[in-house]
Amino acid sequence: VKAEKAKVKKLETKVKGEKKKEAEATAKAAEAEESIPALEEKLVECQEAKAEEDAKLEDIFEQIKGKTDQLRVELEEKTQELAPVKQERAVYQNALDEATTEVKLMEDSTTRAREQLEVSERELASLSDTQQKKRDELAACE
Repeated sequence: VKAEKAKVKKLETKVKGEKKKEAEATAKAAEAEESIPALEEKLVECQEAKAEEDAKLEDIFEQIKGKTDQLRVELEEKTQELAPVKQERAVYQNALDEATTEVKLMEDSTTRAREQLEVSERELASLSDTQQKKRDELAACE
């Protein structure tokens, strides 16, 4: 019996807690329902403000579009004016590259020729020395 009383008391306490929660939830629901019209009004205000801001933004875009269109036209004109100069520059750049390559080839060729000349001069000097020795020997034999 004692256990049953404790169980009943526990259940009664639980029922009170649930009733309290229900009352709180009902109060919150009523509060939420009361705030719906104010929130709907605020939503309408925000939508109107957004529409106004969108219109302002569209005006700004139109103003900028006029300015940027003029800049685009000017840029296109300058690009067209610059095209022949770019083409001429490319021709000169190619000529410069070709001339640079030719100079390098000539320098390489000249360096090789100079080295061959030095080798030939050393051989000639060596042959001259040998020839002089032979002449000296021939003169000594006579």
